Amino acid sequence: MVTLSFAVSLPESLRMSVQADAARAIEELSRSAEQRDDGIHEARRAIRRVRAKLALMRPFAGRDAARALQAPWREAGRALSALRDADSLRKAIAAARADAAIGFDPDALALLDASARRRHARAAVRDDGVVDAVRESLVAARDGLPDWDGFDDAALVAGLRAGYRAGVMRLRALRADEHEESWHALRRATRTHWLQLELVVPLWSAVIRAQSQQARRLSQLLGAERD
Repeated sequence: MVTLSFAVSLPESLRMSVQADAARAIEELSRSAEQRDDGIHEARRAIRRVRAKLALMRPFAGRDAARALQAPWREAGRALSALRDADSLRKAIAAARADAAIGFDPDALALLDASARRRHARAAVRDDGVVDAVRESLVAARDGLPDWDGFDDAALVAGLRAGYRAGVMRLRALRADEHEESWHALRRATRTHWLQLELVVPLWSAVIRAQSQQARRLSQLLGAERD
């Protein structure tokens, strides 16, 4: 992640950071067919970073404008998720087969592995043009990114606080209803806030780095729970 810098103004620093992640996502989706799964994984990570940074604008630009900025990146992530999920499932089953201590029935795992491989193959054939289409959409989305003009320290703080409040709200919702989607929503909010904190570590290293590490750890725990 390209963090904020004291060398340029805050709006310029944010613009450079978002543009770098956008370029990374586009580059990863340009990999060869043999490296497509890894490219999709890295592209989705870059897209999450872009979305986390754009989410900082919500208090500054307003809900509707922020949603409009997020829309193409959100849709790109969704379009890539089916391809990535099929590959992740196949790898998870392979790992379970290799770990005898887990205790799953080998024959059952073999059947699951065969099914996962078929699913992955179908996804690759059915969505053969998805990667190219997503890459083209991201090029257009990158060209439409904001210049952050007028975004100042107060706006940054407001964005960070909004990210934290979103996580608190998801936690309260989870306590009221421990549905799987509630866990997933908390994970998304935690991950977003972690990426936002990571962005500003250089500005207040001693405090923000510790908070960022805590948010990252929580995101990982929630991810393991979901997996």
